[in-house]
Amino acid sequence: MFLITGAVSWAQEEDIVRPDAARRVVKIWSFDDTGSGIEPVPNGWFRAQDSTSAGRSRPGYPAYNSAVLDIAQAHSGEFSMKLPTQGGGTSLMLAAGSLPAIPDADYLVSAQVRTEGLHYARGRL
Repeated sequence: MFLITGAVSWAQEEDIVRPDAARRVVKIWSFDDTGSGIEPVPNGWFRAQDSTSAGRSRPGYPAYNSAVLDIAQAHSGEFSMKLPTQGGGTSLMLAAGSLPAIPDADYLVSAQVRTEGLHYARGRL
């Protein structure tokens, strides 16, 4: 263990050339970034509800279950995302190309999630 750690520490930073996606933490989103101008959700995200005007056909995800920025709860900062449901599904998706990734790599995705008042539904990441 010590030899591996020592070997890594001797490498000079300018000699190492890696893509951004090879960093230990690839991306952190702050929901305090209050909107992309297109939808009132953080940049890189979109409401993935059924919407003929947006060209998305997602039966079971009615438009009235739209994700919104919320100030009532936050893990850090001021805002969090609230995904309400009044029957049917609700979702928020990451837009393609918003996250640099290396093909065939393994990633850990983590989130602080709180569900409340769900009797016949569950949260999923």
